[in-house]
Amino acid sequence: PTTAKTGATIMRIAVNDGSFKNIICGQNEYGEYEDYRIYIAPYLTLPVIELVGADTITIEQGTVYNDSGVIATSRLYGTITSSVIVTMPISGFNLVPGTYKIAYNVKDPANNEAKTVYRVVVVNKDLTAPILTVAKPDTITLQVGKTFTPPAVLVANDLVDGDVTGAVSIANGVNSAVIGFYTITYTVTDRSGNTTTQYRYVSVIDTIMPTLVLNGSANITLEVGTPYTDLDVTVKDNYYSEAELRKNLAIQSNVNENAVGTYTIVYTLTDPFTGKTISVSRTVEVKDTQKPIVTLVGDTAITLDVFQTLNDPGVKVTDNYDKNLTYKTSGNFYAAFPNGRATTLGSYQVIYTVTDASGNTSTITRTINVVDRIAPVLVLTGDPNVNICRWTTYNDLGVDVTDNYDKTSELVITQEGNFLTEGSKMEGIFNLRYKAVDKSGNVAYSDYRQINVRNPYEFPCATATSIGEQVSIEKLVKVYPNPNAGKFTVEANLPVNEQVRISVTNLLGQEVTVISNGALDKNTFSVDLSNQNAGVYMLTISTAKQTVTKRVVIT
Repeated sequence: PTTAKTGATIMRIAVNDGSFKNIICGQNEYGEYEDYRIYIAPYLTLPVIELVGADTITIEQGTVYNDSGVIATSRLYGTITSSVIVTMPISGFNLVPGTYKIAYNVKDPANNEAKTVYRVVVVNKDLTAPILTVAKPDTITLQVGKTFTPPAVLVANDLVDGDVTGAVSIANGVNSAVIGFYTITYTVTDRSGNTTTQYRYVSVIDTIMPTLVLNGSANITLEVGTPYTDLDVTVKDNYYSEAELRKNLAIQSNVNENAVGTYTIVYTLTDPFTGKTISVSRTVEVKDTQKPIVTLVGDTAITLDVFQTLNDPGVKVTDNYDKNLTYKTSGNFYAAFPNGRATTLGSYQVIYTVTDASGNTSTITRTINVVDRIAPVLVLTGDPNVNICRWTTYNDLGVDVTDNYDKTSELVITQEGNFLTEGSKMEGIFNLRYKAVDKSGNVAYSDYRQINVRNPYEFPCATATSIGEQVSIEKLVKVYPNPNAGKFTVEANLPVNEQVRISVTNLLGQEVTVISNGALDKNTFSVDLSNQNAGVYMLTISTAKQTVTKRVVIT
């Protein structure tokens, strides 16, 4: 028995009469016993594992692998399949092409371990195209011009790649603006290169009739003799262009613009797709109610300088019937100035009136603006260059002002210049000029007056009273030629090594050039200002004790 202990033991075999039972380990009433000495060794027979199915299985990449299993048996313990340990390849091995092994192991209750059995699984490359399902119907009818959305992709799945919806390529050649039969191609390819293609078809049609609408009124009144320009019609269609529609537009007209009467224009449009027609009509009534045409010759508004005589350009007159019509003038311009010479500022009108033989009257008005565009004239009184001593009171000699129209008392006259800011508080060259504005806003300026504010302690503002009496350097400095064309000579008869600064500034006080700045090493300087604009410039010579300014004119 499986429960027998290993080692030496006795096995008794008893034989008894058929109607009597053997007595275990005792004497039988009939029969006999035989004892056998037995040695029970440990159980060492290995279990056996048998594969169910083939030992080599081939599947396609992405196919779910279902193992057929094994049968494990023990001579002593019988079937022990439930104790089999299966060692599978890496998880997801069926998604990667290659050769894999599945190992099967088992131990019986006596701890005897069977020989490991293997099954080989060969995963071949994916050859199955993805599943691609597109919404129905296969063929779609679409009205031309309508918005079109391709049928949706319902399913796109691959054995290996899984959901490949994002990889679906849709070749949508549908142009809903053009009648025709179109194909939409849906294509999806997995990473192994397997491709699935589906098709949907779209038929674009046009069943909507075009429209035909009159431009403008259906009833037109035309002045006799006027060329008739038809306002035409507007043709529209949801598909066909205006040019294509107009090829199918017929116009019948009997209008005679030179004869009074009532006429009819009929427009008929044939639909290029259905062949059906639609029509509209316009009535044209030719009449004679036109007034003469009066056109100003020249500008609608003329600006005339005061005290000048108007050269009236008149008007141009045309009429649909009458010829050689003349015009009459009226208005407040000729009422104020019968001879046309304007002597008072203001805005006036000239009215031109024309009446034809039928009593049709036309008028047109021209505006005459009498203005003053001449600025006042300002002339400085006295010398334009003035020398004053610092801190002294300066009273300018003023300016003479005249105007062609306004009285002098009516003009606004003001002063401007940097002298008004600084006055005689600072030494230097300053300017002052006059500005005049007449009642019409015309502005004029005088020339600048140059005001040289001198050192009050130097000649000529002060007279020396001691041994340190100074000689004015103004007499020691000469400029020639003056005026000049930009090139001149400065002669400074000062002691050699005297600390002197000689510079030139324009009338705005901007320094143009420095001729010398430091100890004199010569007394004569050649100056070239030919690159400067013509005008008045100031030459300033400064020593430690004196400063003098001379006027240089460049022509």
